Amino acid sequence: MLIFALAALMGAVAGLVLGGRFATLAEFRLRMPAVVWAALGMQITLGLAPLRSLPEGLRFGFVVTSYAMVGAWLALNGIIGRAVPMRAAFGLLAAGWLLNLVVMVPNGGMPVSAAALADSGAPPGLDVEEGHLWKHVELSASTELPALADVVAVPALGGAVSVGDVVMVVGLAGAVAAGMVGGPLRPNQMGVQASWWRPMRSPRGRRAAAREAALR
Repeated sequence: MLIFALAALMGAVAGLVLGGRFATLAEFRLRMPAVVWAALGMQITLGLAPLRSLPEGLRFGFVVTSYAMVGAWLALNGIIGRAVPMRAAFGLLAAGWLLNLVVMVPNGGMPVSAAALADSGAPPGLDVEEGHLWKHVELSASTELPALADVVAVPALGGAVSVGDVVMVVGLAGAVAAGMVGGPLRPNQMGVQASWWRPMRSPRGRRAAAREAALR
């Protein structure tokens, strides 16, 4: 979504204001990025014409699975071995992700408010269930947790977003800014947290760490 590209841009501006550098951001390493690409690929694939005829329950099961993959990836990248600002940013990303998932599961997709779309300047009669990776449904009187649906009109984008999206935007901007200012923590900078890192290192790395400890 364009809103997340704008969030990254805002984060870059904030990072520059705080004295950060793009070179520092380039040093930041995301763990297992293939998980996110696989989740996105799964959703895009479900939007292809041959698969749009799958039973709704099966299709939505794949959507939920892709969201679960993203949640696990956020936890892996945001908790272990990160500086506090980056953990906070990933915490916001995870909170926004959870808010979106909570409203999607009982409704079979992300509910979208027709009123919010009208306020944003979207074309009249827009079918929310078409396009957008085919994971949206129209908000109605029977919608569960309507406050968490796409009810926030964004005229600049000609669409509507959810509270979860807004939280994720703040988290993404914060992650970019934090990455520019501080970069990632290295294992030897984590102190007591080093024990969290070592199980994730290769056997060769663990043997090297053991030799370093023996020489101290």
